[in-house]
Amino acid sequence: RRKMKRSRGLALVAVGVLAVVWYGRRRRRGVVVVKLGGAAITRKAARHTLNDEALAQCVDALVKYWRQQKGTMVVIHGAGSFGHFEAKEFEVGTLRHELGFAKTRAAVTSLNKRVVDAFIERDVPAVAVSPFSATDLVGTLDQVARAGLLPVTHGDVLLGGKYATILSGDEIATTIPTDRVLFVTDVPGVYDRDPKTGAGIILPVLTPADDERFFGLGKKERRRRRKRQTTPKRRLQEEEDDDDATGGKEEEEEDEGTGRPPEVVDVTGGMTSKLKSAFAIAKRGIPVRILDPPSLEAALFATNRRDFITHVGGTLILNK
Repeated sequence: RRKMKRSRGLALVAVGVLAVVWYGRRRRRGVVVVKLGGAAITRKAARHTLNDEALAQCVDALVKYWRQQKGTMVVIHGAGSFGHFEAKEFEVGTLRHELGFAKTRAAVTSLNKRVVDAFIERDVPAVAVSPFSATDLVGTLDQVARAGLLPVTHGDVLLGGKYATILSGDEIATTIPTDRVLFVTDVPGVYDRDPKTGAGIILPVLTPADDERFFGLGKKERRRRRKRQTTPKRRLQEEEDDDDATGGKEEEEEDEGTGRPPEVVDVTGGMTSKLKSAFAIAKRGIPVRILDPPSLEAALFATNRRDFITHVGGTLILNK
């Protein structure tokens, strides 16, 4: 598991370095990044099944905006039911399985073709940009957009280290220089608890400081806070207690963001990944919204920063 996470980390670092280089060279104003969640545009419970209504609603809104703002939009989509079944079946990213790698990529790229075709059918020159074959993903997306085309990229499987690396669309969204980001999912925002219980309400605004509310505190952060609040003798005893609880081993990086005390708010499905990416983006001063397909058009045309922050539905993530 550590080897898998190490190879995944190397791939993300490579993408991030390329993004920083490009960002420093030429930041584009007015660019909007739209991530269409797999849960929104596919039926995740049924293998290789589109949510035709939701996809059409999203594409119609994006086409309307693109015709007025050419060259200022990047579209990303998740895999949903195209790829997740294969990745789980063959444990892609955990085990070395060449056929599983190939089947996962085939499923993801088949969805990408259907998304691109939906734009082309509406006379928009959309072009597929796969992370697997792009040596400079962020630069390629920029080049495609500047050429008057609509770049459409997606979560993908990459070669990295001993195992394959899964790069999610949410992670891609964090690397692209932009003025605002829209995450489209199958719920109208972030709830204060699981909406399946029927008792949840949408949280209109979140900030990166709310990450503790959703993901709790990891072991290192707990220790850091104790050092500011306790005496040296008591601090040593508390650290020994932590080591006893974990067998003297450091927790893995993933656990640091997911230790959940009882008061932590519940999140549903893929919302965890979106929130982590959204908080990371917001920390750079870029406003983010998480919303559903019916709210997408209004969010796209809220090009004024004030309107985007104050007059659009969903959940706004802002670095206050």
